Amino acid sequence: MTKHVITIEPNASAIEAAKIMTKSEVGCLVVTDGNDAVGIVTERDMLTKVTAKGKAPSKVKVSQIMSSPIITIKPDDSIRNAAKLMRDNGIRRLIVTNNGKLRGVITIRDITDSIVGTMAELATPVTE
Repeated sequence: MTKHVITIEPNASAIEAAKIMTKSEVGCLVVTDGNDAVGIVTERDMLTKVTAKGKAPSKVKVSQIMSSPIITIKPDDSIRNAAKLMRDNGIRRLIVTNNGKLRGVITIRDITDSIVGTMAELATPVTE
């Protein structure tokens, strides 16, 4: 999971979101209203809901293109549960919360890396 989560407010423009994503080298931003995570905006949202529709990114608010409600998972939930939630909801990212507080984001890549690491460990011969 990525613990350092970049956030943005719902009333920010899509162009502001794009600039933050580019500068931070991230593919998504968690949309927060005060201390509450209320949505997520991704590069795909920008492409399909702004660019492909010919909208001016400076005139589109993040709240208009974010995915909401968010699907969350707890930090101690299993990789298996995270993968199942992603599959069942057709998403590639989960917001990690603990007692309602934002803790991170887990992506399909995080899950893939974990699986590959586990498979590599299982394939390594045990030497004594």
